[in-house]
Amino acid sequence: VDAIGGWITNTQALSVVGDDRIDLLVRELGLSSYADVYFATDAAIEKDPETLAKFIGAVGKGWGWVHANP
Repeated sequence: VDAIGGWITNTQALSVVGDDRIDLLVRELGLSSYADVYFATDAAIEKDPETLAKFIGAVGKGWGWVHANP
C-alpha cells in the first residue's frame, strides 16, 4: 500500500510496516487536531456539495444532542 492511517502512539501496530516508513502527523498538514475529522474527495465535493453540507449539518445536530443528553 502507499499509505496507512493509524495512531502514531500505536507503534507496535505500525512496526509491521517497517523501519523505513515515513510518519506524517495530521498537524503537519495544518490541522491542530484530528478528532472528528471528515474527509471527502474533490469529486464528491464538486458533484454533490449540498448532500455533504446536509450530512455535516446532521452530524452537528447529532453531536449537539449527545452533548445535551449525556
